[in-house]
Amino acid sequence: MKNTELFKKANDNIEATEELKRKTKNKVLEKKSKAKFWVAKLANVALIFMLVFSVLWLADENKNKNAPQLPEIIISNKDEKLNKVGSLDKLKELIKQSQNSNRQWNSFGLDSIMESATADTAIKSEAQSTTSTNKTYSDTNVQVQNVDESDIVKTDGNFIYYVANNEVYIIEANSLEIKTKLEYENKEFSPNQIFLAKDKLIVIGYKSQYSTSARTYVDSIMPLSSGTMAIVYDITNRSNVIKLREVSIEGNFLSARMVDNNVYLVTNKYVYIPYKTDINDLKEEDLVPYYMDTAISQEKCNVPLNDIYYIPKCEDTNSYLILASFNIDNEKEVELETILGGGNNVYCSEENIYIAKTIYEYNLLEEAKSALGIRNTTVHTEIYKFALNDGNISYEKNGTVPGYIINQFSMDEYDGFFRIATTKQTNWDSDTSTNNLYVLDTNLSIVGSVQNLAKGEKIYSVRFMGPKAYVVTFKQTDPLFVIDLSKPTTPEVLGELKIPGYSQYLHPYDETHLIGFGYNTEVVDNGYGEIVRNTGMKIALFDVTDVENPKELHKVDIGTAGTYSEILNNHKALLFSKEKNIIAFPITISEKYNVRFQGAIVYGLDLENGFQERARIPNKDSVTSSNYNYNYQIQRILFIDDNLYTLSRSLVKQIDLNTMQKNAQLEINFDK
Repeated sequence: MKNTELFKKANDNIEATEELKRKTKNKVLEKKSKAKFWVAKLANVALIFMLVFSVLWLADENKNKNAPQLPEIIISNKDEKLNKVGSLDKLKELIKQSQNSNRQWNSFGLDSIMESATADTAIKSEAQSTTSTNKTYSDTNVQVQNVDESDIVKTDGNFIYYVANNEVYIIEANSLEIKTKLEYENKEFSPNQIFLAKDKLIVIGYKSQYSTSARTYVDSIMPLSSGTMAIVYDITNRSNVIKLREVSIEGNFLSARMVDNNVYLVTNKYVYIPYKTDINDLKEEDLVPYYMDTAISQEKCNVPLNDIYYIPKCEDTNSYLILASFNIDNEKEVELETILGGGNNVYCSEENIYIAKTIYEYNLLEEAKSALGIRNTTVHTEIYKFALNDGNISYEKNGTVPGYIINQFSMDEYDGFFRIATTKQTNWDSDTSTNNLYVLDTNLSIVGSVQNLAKGEKIYSVRFMGPKAYVVTFKQTDPLFVIDLSKPTTPEVLGELKIPGYSQYLHPYDETHLIGFGYNTEVVDNGYGEIVRNTGMKIALFDVTDVENPKELHKVDIGTAGTYSEILNNHKALLFSKEKNIIAFPITISEKYNVRFQGAIVYGLDLENGFQERARIPNKDSVTSSNYNYNYQIQRILFIDDNLYTLSRSLVKQIDLNTMQKNAQLEINFDK
């Protein structure tokens, strides 16, 4: 009997008890209280799966308590070498193998949105090509020093480069005059990220092509190809920008880094098989990814089958992980590494790039049981390591650790060791979760670990700072763990702090203090049981001078339930400078779920007096729930010398840092 028939039969014969309904509803409410607004539309789908699986699991627990359990997956370094695909028949075999597999779910997602800096936001002071005057200005808040990350805004101290409204603006900073607007009339390209390197601007965006003769509705909305394009411009003359090069890589954008003058792009491409199409009827060009580099040719090229690799025993072979690199100062052809697989998060040092992928594995019960159940769900993270050498990419190793990571924050490289923090669950019940930190050597073999932290809780934020790690877990309180990694093979927990609420983002203030951005919480009874709900944002300063006794030195509360800032999900939204005494970020402040303020908030901070609010900069005018306009929502904040700049899709403001009064503003007009 097929699995689908077993599922239907089991579903028809199972009745949910009142106890199960109560527990399921409780889980639903708890999930809703924690859900981030940008994934809210996906919540209903996830809850449906959870409900179905909970019913089946509970039924099996009641009926088959004595059923033998399959052993949990043993996690170790696989050290598998890459095999070459080599032929079209082999590629089809691998893709079908993945499609037929019913024991593995792969979690694919966007780049980590909670990356963070390991030190202060960089302050530059140097002569620019357009002026002889030295300036200080903020840079993108990056995770690793000397490894730049793409963002929607960059500045060189004289000009502001900003992606908004499907266009790229070059704005003279002093006068707020638009010098150039890069428009893309062909809507097949949508810019969304940029790099800046002296007189070169690199614009990265989404490129797609749709069918003009689709056989079905699904085929009409599925692009024939979707790719990531990087365009290199010469901006020596900001009023006359010259396009130098285009590099296109098929696949959805995952992340980008730039080390020296080398750009690294990472994409995921899913192998799409059209409706009612036999894979055996498809040609090579239908299944392999393409790339294009105008430094070599104006034509698209398929990645040769001899240049596509896979890892033996890996069942995730119906998607591609593609790494591309090119140098912005020469015309050497783009270099590619193409592997059957995918990725969720990217960590990049100056020497290596690591791709992490979350895998959910489960065991099917025997068909003779007449029911489909899920038990002993095993989640693990696969890690792929690639060496970077002046623009050259080479696959090195792969390894595996138990559990899943929350974002790029969870990974770090230090003194030749790779560190990663994970949350591990064995089934759908969050009470079974534990948290772990693993240390891996250069071969990605586990050599040390701290395990079973905060049972029943989950990791919400991680900060690696040299030989120490700071891990925040949460369920009803916020334990901040201080972990010593100075001895990689024997890491240990030095101290722990428990306070209400939790920090969702940690940022270093100095070597012995961290700033935590997160939420206040309260435990309430909703009639079905206790749940935890957010009661407003908070910023806290943690003192870890005494590693065995960390403490919350200062804190400030902001708004009530409904208050939100992009900083909680995207470290690039933070402007931090200890030298300038600036902590600034976009925010929406609510009181009893009614919006009272939307804009940017600016704080100063010193160790003795704590946080001092310096200014609230509104989006445009006084913004409330009734007159909110998305186009004026502040996205980024930066400074140049003694001026602060806030940027929204429709408005750029220049604020005097000393008086916090507006000097000037620029309205950006576009077709809404």
